[in-house]
Amino acid sequence: VLVVSTLLAYPHATQQTHTALIAALRPRALELASDSHAYHVLQSCLLLTNKSKLLSESELSCSVREEQYRLADALIVQSESLATDTFGSCVLQAALFYPVPARATALERLVDRSDELARCVYGNHVLQHVIAHAS
Repeated sequence: VLVVSTLLAYPHATQQTHTALIAALRPRALELASDSHAYHVLQSCLLLTNKSKLLSESELSCSVREEQYRLADALIVQSESLATDTFGSCVLQAALFYPVPARATALERLVDRSDELARCVYGNHVLQHVIAHAS
């Protein structure tokens, strides 16, 4: 986890490196999202704007952006289990910024569970995020 975090933040890491890292993490996204040591790596991947090289979002390569969308989609599909998880809820909030195909259905399901989510410490944060950003 530390190595991956370091590579993501490394000022001389290429966009090909970022693309490869995100693609490698995607198959284990659900497992990593619930891990106390790995969840922040997924958040970093989703929120990556390559600050270390001072590039804007529009300057991120298409391949990095595509992998971010694939990762977000893989996580959003699992939104019901992530919404109430200590670490998964943080990753889910980052993933919900992406307008991927699974997002609309996930938002509907989260709203349908609003009573349950409102009573859960972590689900409450997800629900607030949905309300604030679900336009």
